[in-house]
Amino acid sequence: MFVLFEEAGKFLAGRVLSEAESSAQVELDSGKRVKVKSANVLLKFDKPAPAELVREAQALAPSIEWLGTMWSHAVAPSTPIPDLELHVLAWRHHFGALFGAEALARVRGFSPPEMGLPIHPDACFAFVRALRRCGYRWLMVQEHTVENPDGSLRDYYALIDGSAFFLHRSFALMSPPERRAVEAANDAACSLAGRKVLIVDDDMRNIFALATLLDQQGMAIVSAENGRDAIRLVQEDEDIDIVLMDIMMPEMDGMQTMRELRRLPRGKQLPLVAVTAKAMKGDREKCIEAGAWDYLSKPVDTNHLLVVLRGWLCS
Repeated sequence: MFVLFEEAGKFLAGRVLSEAESSAQVELDSGKRVKVKSANVLLKFDKPAPAELVREAQALAPSIEWLGTMWSHAVAPSTPIPDLELHVLAWRHHFGALFGAEALARVRGFSPPEMGLPIHPDACFAFVRALRRCGYRWLMVQEHTVENPDGSLRDYYALIDGSAFFLHRSFALMSPPERRAVEAANDAACSLAGRKVLIVDDDMRNIFALATLLDQQGMAIVSAENGRDAIRLVQEDEDIDIVLMDIMMPEMDGMQTMRELRRLPRGKQLPLVAVTAKAMKGDREKCIEAGAWDYLSKPVDTNHLLVVLRGWLCS
């Protein structure tokens, strides 16, 4: 087995010679043998870690405070929503007992495998909300492997970008190094070109602004000025990949429209992103309950919008 680990602010890779309860003996490429704490191990591989991955991890180091995970893969999906915060607090006590208060203080977020997340969007949002209430800042989702089905190594950007899905953290709140890291990974590994987006808004100025931006990304764009037309377009156009849904519309508002879309066979697995000018407390929860898989507030931050679209269309 091979591991990628952090040591004194540097990211290193090596072959595991032996393992103990809280540490491992690792042989580096240079032949040097070091003792590595289990808490410092970031990723494990069946084959040697790609050199590109090690270099990229080092470049992202200023933006990463922790790459740990929690529990086994089945805990979060099987935990009742009211008990999620209790499980997070229990994990903190367990982690602190194993690795000490200093290591616990370093934890600012988690990187569970994709199978470690609840499947239903509402439950997934509740999981992220529980982490936020406990003081954690981000959640990154790991893909299962860095190998392709034929055994070849996957592009290392696919591990960093495709698996680094910010579920709740606004791009606008990231530090400049974090922004540059996310932008570099997105630009290298993911393109929105050729994807079709439906923009639903009763104000043509908003449609024009979003359409201009997304056209620059190579996206195909269709629009609707009310909920009924949006439902009709989704039924008629099977090429629509994602919907940006304004909430404040006359007659049928965005909430009702999303509920109707979710009742359609075509709409059950269609990503719906709520867009609203009312950034009121509780709005996000209401949008998620109505069927949205994500939420944007106006004025829409351009970078945050692109991160959200890439998250749903390129992951």
